[in-house]
Amino acid sequence: NIAEVENCFTRLRVQLHDGTKFSEELIKKTNPAGIVKQSTDFYHIIYGLQVESIAQDVKTYIKENKK
Repeated sequence: NIAEVENCFTRLRVQLHDGTKFSEELIKKTNPAGIVKQSTDFYHIIYGLQVESIAQDVKTYIKENKK
């Protein structure tokens, strides 16, 4: 469901294909400092300075699990 993922200094920016499938409960299990909903399909998930490695992990996961 992830269309695009990028990071800035402290935030993971996630654009979804279908925003109705966003699970705040699931994201909260990853211990973010916060979640900011920009629109129905675009979110900023605040992780702090470790966000770059998190973004890389997400990109690797997406690449390895493409259907």
